[in-house]
Amino acid sequence: MLLIIIISITEWIEIARLIRSKSFAISNKPYIKILKLGYMNKTKIIFKYFAPLLAPIFLVSFTFGVGGAIPAESGLSFLGLGINPAQMSWGSLLSSGKAVLDIAWWVSFSLV
Repeated sequence: MLLIIIISITEWIEIARLIRSKSFAISNKPYIKILKLGYMNKTKIIFKYFAPLLAPIFLVSFTFGVGGAIPAESGLSFLGLGINPAQMSWGSLLSSGKAVLDIAWWVSFSLV
């Protein structure tokens, strides 16, 4: 559980930076400035104009973040810093079979 929290803390910074830069770009658009001058409700501006433009960026960034978190967890488990060997992990499977890798390579790649 602690490993998941640590990986999540390190991964969200990149997504937040990307969302922040895109939201600044959206807020400088002329139609957003006109809506602000017209005293339109800020929550309506956020949900009607910002959210539809930021949602695809967030979803794609989140997907790539999960794709990067899986090898990070596997690498830490392989080094012995991740999930306990009693729990299933790609890294712990590879680590348990590295002693016999030259004789029986399939031990590292089997899920049994």
